[in-house]
Amino acid sequence: MKQINFLKDSEIQKFDLPPELTDEERQLVFTTRDILDHNLSFRKTITKIGFILQMGYFTLKRKFFLPYQFHKDDINFVIRLLDIKHSISISEYKKVAYNLHRKLILELNGYRKFSEFKKSFIQEAESLVKTSLKPKDIFYSLLDYLEERKVEIPKYYVFSNVVSEALNSFESILVKQIDKALTKSQKETLDSLMILPSNPDKLSSNNPYLITSLKKPEQGITPKKIRESLEDFYIIQDLHFTFLPAITTTDISKELLNYYAVWLIKAEHIQFESISNIEIKRLYLIAFIVYQFRLRQDLFTEIVLQCVPKYFNDTEKIVATQFLNQTIDQNSQKKSRFSNIRNIILSSKQQMTKVKEIIISNNYQDTEKVEKITQLLFKKENSFQDKLLEELSKIDPFNIKGIKDQLFFTQLSKGFRKIQNRVGNIIQILEFNPNTSNLEIISAINYYKDKKGKITNYAPTEFVSEKDNKWLFDEKGELDKSLYKVILYREISNHIKAGSLNLKYSDKYKSIDEYLISSEKWNSSKSELIERANLKEFKCVKGFLTNFKNILSDQYLKTNQGIGDNTNLKIGKDGKPRITTPKLNDVDTNNGCIEVLGSDQYLPLINILSEIRHTTKIGDVFVHYSRKTFKNNLSDDVLYAAIIGLGCNIGIRKMGKISKGIGADKLEYAVRWYFSKENLDEANRRILALINNLSLPKIFSKDKLHTSSDGQKFNVSIPSLHARYSYKYFGFGKGVSAYSFIDDQSKLFYNTIISTSEREAGYVLDGLMHNDEIESNIHSTDTHGYSEIVFGICNSLGIFFAPRIKNHKNQLLYTFKSHPRKNYQQKGYQILPAKGMQIDETILDTQWDNVIRLLCTIKLKEVRASEILSRLSSYSKQHPLYKALKELGRIYKTIFLLRYYSETPLRQAIEKQLNKVELSHLFAKAVFFGNNQEFKVSTKEEQEIALSCRHLIQNSIILWNYLFISEKLSKIESKQEYDRIIDILKQSSVMTWQHINMHGEYDFEISNKESKFDLKSILEFQI
Repeated sequence: MKQINFLKDSEIQKFDLPPELTDEERQLVFTTRDILDHNLSFRKTITKIGFILQMGYFTLKRKFFLPYQFHKDDINFVIRLLDIKHSISISEYKKVAYNLHRKLILELNGYRKFSEFKKSFIQEAESLVKTSLKPKDIFYSLLDYLEERKVEIPKYYVFSNVVSEALNSFESILVKQIDKALTKSQKETLDSLMILPSNPDKLSSNNPYLITSLKKPEQGITPKKIRESLEDFYIIQDLHFTFLPAITTTDISKELLNYYAVWLIKAEHIQFESISNIEIKRLYLIAFIVYQFRLRQDLFTEIVLQCVPKYFNDTEKIVATQFLNQTIDQNSQKKSRFSNIRNIILSSKQQMTKVKEIIISNNYQDTEKVEKITQLLFKKENSFQDKLLEELSKIDPFNIKGIKDQLFFTQLSKGFRKIQNRVGNIIQILEFNPNTSNLEIISAINYYKDKKGKITNYAPTEFVSEKDNKWLFDEKGELDKSLYKVILYREISNHIKAGSLNLKYSDKYKSIDEYLISSEKWNSSKSELIERANLKEFKCVKGFLTNFKNILSDQYLKTNQGIGDNTNLKIGKDGKPRITTPKLNDVDTNNGCIEVLGSDQYLPLINILSEIRHTTKIGDVFVHYSRKTFKNNLSDDVLYAAIIGLGCNIGIRKMGKISKGIGADKLEYAVRWYFSKENLDEANRRILALINNLSLPKIFSKDKLHTSSDGQKFNVSIPSLHARYSYKYFGFGKGVSAYSFIDDQSKLFYNTIISTSEREAGYVLDGLMHNDEIESNIHSTDTHGYSEIVFGICNSLGIFFAPRIKNHKNQLLYTFKSHPRKNYQQKGYQILPAKGMQIDETILDTQWDNVIRLLCTIKLKEVRASEILSRLSSYSKQHPLYKALKELGRIYKTIFLLRYYSETPLRQAIEKQLNKVELSHLFAKAVFFGNNQEFKVSTKEEQEIALSCRHLIQNSIILWNYLFISEKLSKIESKQEYDRIIDILKQSSVMTWQHINMHGEYDFEISNKESKFDLKSILEFQI
């Protein structure tokens, strides 16, 4: 069996040896407490020493060590503890006594022997290897598994043997299952993909270079690029349906399948060729094919969702121009009227231009200006407005709508090839799930596919609305086939966004039920899941509603009673609340912290990274992607160059070329195999963990941890399906939003990249649920991060959601039917529920089981909240779960708004925390300075790796600041000076970077002392 090493030799040694302790730690660990508490007696002094040492070590590491491994300093400490005067040799601590003590120590601590639990341990390892976890992660998961069940920890070799055996065994079973399922012909097809062809230029499924060309899907959406993508996809499609039955016969998880596929994507052809086992190579190839098929189904769907709305928007603009310019073929009278209207508007515009010229002119006195303007504006004939109204009155207002509709649908049909060339063939290759989709649209799609896009008069039209249907047929009843296709494309796009059309092979466009904990698992283990998610208080909907009726009623009372004493709250004439929020003392982000850090230093960024790397050991987390081969960690120079190249947006190839002794190829290899989102998240987590252990950061926090999140827009300068147009942010370019989370100690603890077409609200819960270091009590966002559903989910999961909502006075306040608005009016309340706005208890009652199922799914991290909400939010018109979550959110939102109106400190805390996230954006721009602060990578995964590197740099600087200041404070003897510095820090921000040199250093030690050019030859040269 091939042994897998997932720890370095130094890590293994540390794991298998007793811990190194200080004198202070020994006093806590090695005691006679257990001997006295349990009246233990020992015949020999050495056995007493051995027991104390074993008990101390077990208390720390939950494992046993052999006597020869006991540290000499620990032995001497226990000898002194027992006041033993004669010499002692630990070798006298015999095996019989040692084994008896192990059994006794386990009993006293309530632990079990590992040998009794080994079978369950092996079963857990076999279960874990079916996931995509790396062996090192499996190792730590197994450690947690043993600790949770109070089982002694064995030596490293036990973990290594069990995990190696489980991995090799599972892979062997997978290979056998696939080999059994494959026909001889299918094996030959796979094998041919691994053989170099005689003609490398020939494009076919038998060309191994094709695998390389298929690794990275095309991101462009021009017709040419889409055709190229489809040509690649047709090959993948054939292979997918050929080999999908084989992979479905196995017990492989989607995560593990993705691992094999991504490994093949990362690997060079020579690395793949180096795998000696042909059956394992087949497994990798099939995983790659299945993965690519699913990935491209989502990407093609993205193209449809981008291109179809754009075509309709462009058509509306064309029609608007046609309507005003009268380019349509109408009768002469209508032409004349529209022409008159256009001339009136142009004449009015010319008149106003003359008025403006008179006003700004220096050639006239004021009285002359008035006279000339009067002559222009008050002529004897009717005013422009009167003329315009007269012309409009001659046109039937209903007919205007008809004319515009006719223009619109005519233009849709006329220009259909623009959209046909982009999405026509895509519709034919998308695999929709008929079991979870609208049957009418499925019927139309199947017809379209069967006819290969060649529509006849018998095409199904049930999916077309009555309003649109009348434009499909002419007076003779002939179907406008071009218009039919365009409307079909639009309805497909709308149904996908609405969740009533779902893909069969997809990560992003499945039905909502497929994202939640499965019905089978939920029905069989509901109570256990609710308990694990700590949601027992939500088990009964009636109890929940009764409790919150009282809470909401009490909050209405408290808010209204406090109006008279609240100088920052006024009720306007319209009955709506008006609030002002006094500013807290401005935080000095420039001078305070810099004064403490020292304004005369200008530290190279590489020095900061080096210091933090050695302090936190973050270099250890950059492990190779491979599961079954142990690779050495990256060298420091390569690690720093890659972090800076990505995090400062310099670019990896450029960074390799401008860095001495590294090279672009070496750096690209390092990033490809060692830089993953998971590794970078773990590196950031280690930095945050050390900050959490420091005392200084606590001066910036109160009892509850307040966090916030916000998005920052960045251009994407190369084709990217994930990027979107936004004239407001990118002009005529495309971009993405880098969404970041920060706490009140300035720790950046989560990040993701989202499309600017998506609402940020759907991603708020991801950062709060999917980080392992920060447990937020209060979370704030701006209006973009707010939605009623986020209110409901966030508060239900135990985090007080406190956004800053624009136009808060126009937000609707709700109540329950049992506490109607009139009851509050009779009590003289000024802040009241909106008229008719009552919580729908019926929908909550009927959907409560699904609500709790969704909450458990998110809390237990089965699926990211953004994946669920991005689909669920599209269901707004029909999905009852969406409606129930909105009602739940309205309860929490109303309670929050009532508090927001009455609690000035709450509003101030929200503003203060949102200012931190704004400051972090400035910090980000200082770090991400390269390439005009534009992303030059196309996929979301690449963009997130760059963003995580930027966070790593920011967090490293923040930690360095904390460490430097903490060390400085520890050496100050004067209490007055100490208090002065603490006061400065409280009024400033540790998120300070003016003392860091982000841009590198210049080397002026130039070797050549004269010009290298032969100027004489150059001047004599003639073109």
